[in-house]
Amino acid sequence: MRAEKRGSFILIFIIVKLKKRNVSRKIRCRAKGDGKDGKQDFAYHFFIHTPSYAVLRLLSLTIFRCVSTATAATITTAIGAAQGNDASGMSAAQLAEALGMGWQVIDGKVLPRMNPDLTDLVINGDLEGSDLQCFFAKEHGKGSENATFATVADGVGKDGSRAIVVQSSGNEVNAYDTQFFIRLPYELPAGTKYRLTFDYKADNPNKCSFESHNEPEEYIIWYIGSNVPACSFKTDWDTYDSGELEVPAECDGTQNGDYKKNFQTITFDLANNQKATEFIIDNIKVEVLTSALSGLTSQPYIEALIAKAQALVDAGGDAGAVGNLQAAIATAKGIANPTFDDILALQAAIDQFQQESTGITSIKDDKVESVTYYDLNGRRIDHPAKGVYVKNGKKVVVK
Repeated sequence: MRAEKRGSFILIFIIVKLKKRNVSRKIRCRAKGDGKDGKQDFAYHFFIHTPSYAVLRLLSLTIFRCVSTATAATITTAIGAAQGNDASGMSAAQLAEALGMGWQVIDGKVLPRMNPDLTDLVINGDLEGSDLQCFFAKEHGKGSENATFATVADGVGKDGSRAIVVQSSGNEVNAYDTQFFIRLPYELPAGTKYRLTFDYKADNPNKCSFESHNEPEEYIIWYIGSNVPACSFKTDWDTYDSGELEVPAECDGTQNGDYKKNFQTITFDLANNQKATEFIIDNIKVEVLTSALSGLTSQPYIEALIAKAQALVDAGGDAGAVGNLQAAIATAKGIANPTFDDILALQAAIDQFQQESTGITSIKDDKVESVTYYDLNGRRIDHPAKGVYVKNGKKVVVK
């Protein structure tokens, strides 16, 4: 907080000094302009004809490091004071160029970029390798209705590379009936700053919404941070950049049925357009500050899979099937650096157990399912009235 205030005061102080030197009088800010009428666009006039260009560009980068969490309002007000005009009158391109690499424009707002010292948590985010432990999909009308490892196809990605392909049926009732999941190898505590980027397209235009989950399909809350930029799939390649987000406060680690509300999976709700659609996603990154890594809890997928297998063993079943799964668990635990092939081997053992045992298809299927309602703000509702609620991780309408 002290760094924020100090950086903001420095920025405003230098702006005032520049105003006294009449720098602001030289600036003509226009929302649009091509220079043909003799008036220069803001960015061109400011950078080319203002002697303080080098100082201000260095200033934008320096202040960024001090004020990485400064509000958009603070920055916008400061720019307006410097140029003597409302900053909202500038185009996004003019703002981005004027502010330099330390800042970005999202949905018309000036926002600070995250510290460039970032670490990408996603394994095989460019999809060129075979490891898919971070990627799952639930495709309506295609095989299992539960999340399974996502499908990767050759030659469909950006620049002809490999990419994730998710198919919706067009017969979904809810947007979450077809989903894509990015399952991180770390649990991110509430308030953790992160950035989500990916390339994407679809064969039909479609809006996408996001949810916070623990493991895939373990719903926590219906958003992944405040002021999340809209995501709309188009038929041409586009790049999504969330800017700086914070893990929602609802991801507080408290118990929620048979899992804890730890943010570990970013979920895409894809079935919004009620059309059979092929979604293609490539070059996926979820970045956090490198300095924050030491405070994160590592949770590789194989550990979650071992816990799932052990729960199946504890639930009982055919003695031979139980023995085989116990052996697979022991093998997985004995691997110092498990690969994706090791994950697949344990998953195959789980699948085999479920086929051979006494009809157990999942841990949740054999339980008496409790019904829990939450409102759209994440508050538990014991006696829901009419309205829209989340029931056991799914949105429902109570009439």
